Amino acid sequence: QGVAVTPASMLLDAEMATSATERQKMYDTKLDRIFQICLGVNTDGSPALHGEIQTSQSIDAESAATSIDSARTVVGGLCKHSIELWLLFIRKRMWDASRAAAVEIAIPPPPPGYTPGVAQVSVIHQQYEEALRSAYRQRIDSIREKVTQAYETALEFGAGFAQNNHLIWKRYVNFVKSWTEPVNYSVAAMSVANWMPQGSAPVLPPSDPAHDHSSSQKQLAQLRTIYQRGVTHPMTGLDQFWQEYEAFERSHSDSLGTILVAEWLPKYQHARSIYLERNRVWTVHELKGGRLAVPPVGCNVEGAAAGVSTSGMGTMGGAGAAGVVGAGDDFGGEATGGAGAAGTGKPLSDSEYMAQMEDERVVLSKWRRRAGYERTNPERLSAADHASRVRTSYSEEACAFARHPEVWYEGSQW
Repeated sequence: QGVAVTPASMLLDAEMATSATERQKMYDTKLDRIFQICLGVNTDGSPALHGEIQTSQSIDAESAATSIDSARTVVGGLCKHSIELWLLFIRKRMWDASRAAAVEIAIPPPPPGYTPGVAQVSVIHQQYEEALRSAYRQRIDSIREKVTQAYETALEFGAGFAQNNHLIWKRYVNFVKSWTEPVNYSVAAMSVANWMPQGSAPVLPPSDPAHDHSSSQKQLAQLRTIYQRGVTHPMTGLDQFWQEYEAFERSHSDSLGTILVAEWLPKYQHARSIYLERNRVWTVHELKGGRLAVPPVGCNVEGAAAGVSTSGMGTMGGAGAAGVVGAGDDFGGEATGGAGAAGTGKPLSDSEYMAQMEDERVVLSKWRRRAGYERTNPERLSAADHASRVRTSYSEEACAFARHPEVWYEGSQW
């Protein structure tokens, strides 16, 4: 599932890592910019500022958005709840880390007479093999560190408790589990050799038992940390995640595992009860998650663009709408109708108008119910974590109803 460091990424050389075309470089830059705007983070995991805010000012502009620039900074992270974007961010960071390791850590060329995969008799060949181990060791450690940092950034900025958060927790666990899995470099070497000069081939990494043992120890500590944090978050598949953690602890030490399982069992049970309770309060289907942020019911798009009153019955909008609005202007360009008038361009009848108004009212009331539930702090979080949960609920609502001013007002009042 794209969670492990691929063998081919370990065998890259500096020329291959820097051979991107101008178009590829442009796409890389655009993707980084998308992450800055939508997720509110830079590639190094630091918060991304979008307004003209000085670095000497507080980075937490959300607590004091008293200007247009501060408001831009608040908006510049409105999609932190998108697990799909966070997984793409992590994949991008993995590829960037692989290219950086290939440029910064060069693989030494083999000396004359060196034969890989056999016991070396010559002192020069033994020294070269040790240098080769060291280079590949640095590469894999560098890539793992940066990918781990990307996962931690995603969890810190809200992916750990967002909708479908089980995807990132399980992906993180699988990534760490891959540290000790055997790797076959032969097939990858054949693929990489096609991109190298004629007659050249990458030097495969020799066996490194000492590093494998060190990776196993790091893996044990990292997996324990991930499991213990994950079982405290309400999410889909929490029971299976807990069973995996329980089996993990008991497989290493039955006595220690019994103690740790007993310590974390109440936290898991609390998270499980919150997950079930939250599903009774709201569901993604009821909130129409992922809907397009169309204007409110009765908003005449062309009239609004021309400055004409929009109080009359329009031809689009509403909670159930699936319209597409021109990207150049909030209320400009062509638009296609939503439910009841999709693509017809005809005015709504009284019954259609009232039905869409009621649909919109119901959906908005469910979003308000969700925000109200999160404000009660059902997970008994700290003040900072609780504020992050509530802020995320308002951000998701603003993404779905970006053209409804009352949504922004309610979030600002909180």
